[in-house]
Amino acid sequence: MIINSFHSGHFWEYNIIKRISEELENTETGFRIRLHCEYLDYERHPPGSLDNELVSLFAPKYAGVSLKAIIVTDNDALDFMLAHGNRLFPGVPVVFCGIADPPAELAERRAHYTGILENFSIHRILESIPLVHPEARHLAIICGDTTSARTALRQAAPELAAMKPGIAVRTLAALPAQAMQKALEELPRDTVLLNFGYYRTADGQSYSMKESLQQLRSWTDLPMYSPWSGQLGRPMRIQRIPRRTCRAHGPVRSRRHATGCHPAAA
Repeated sequence: MIINSFHSGHFWEYNIIKRISEELENTETGFRIRLHCEYLDYERHPPGSLDNELVSLFAPKYAGVSLKAIIVTDNDALDFMLAHGNRLFPGVPVVFCGIADPPAELAERRAHYTGILENFSIHRILESIPLVHPEARHLAIICGDTTSARTALRQAAPELAAMKPGIAVRTLAALPAQAMQKALEELPRDTVLLNFGYYRTADGQSYSMKESLQQLRSWTDLPMYSPWSGQLGRPMRIQRIPRRTCRAHGPVRSRRHATGCHPAAA
């Protein structure tokens, strides 16, 4: 069984499910593997807000199903399993992926939980900005009200704090659409944007990845970077070049953009 944090069609989870299905189909175990897939929809809704309804759905739905393993994608699905897994799926081992900033409780569940932790660095983005944009004096961080965006902001905080003097950092976090538009339109022209994902606002409005990018681009034409290629539309890949010069390549079909690492998103 796969429990996804987000919704059907989400680009990140779609690729994970596709690859898991391919691997299971190509595995010569001699067993027939039946795959169940569920979505928590917590990019469009506040994390945990649908837990009671989901528990009520899953309890009778899987009461007679003998699950051998559960894969959870991203933090919201892991949090759901930590809170309700013992009741819904007692004794079933859990494998996680796309987990950043894991909860302390995970260490206590080590007997039944294993997986891959996610960490990313924006060091190469921060290093590239003054080379590609020598006029830049401001860096604005765009961050929505989703678990993944807030986690990315926490993970990036030490590198942002260590940024070289000369560029002032400002965070535009979880603003409603009208406030975000106003904030972006009022930014100085010597600003560079760093997009951590603007998929849900503090007042509950949600966007798909495509809608989010279109909305942001309708509000500003300032240069935009992101740790994740999907948040840039047609991204440019930044390659480190000797003698402190920097060359922009792109568009390219690569998982290495800007910081050079695709984790997870939205």
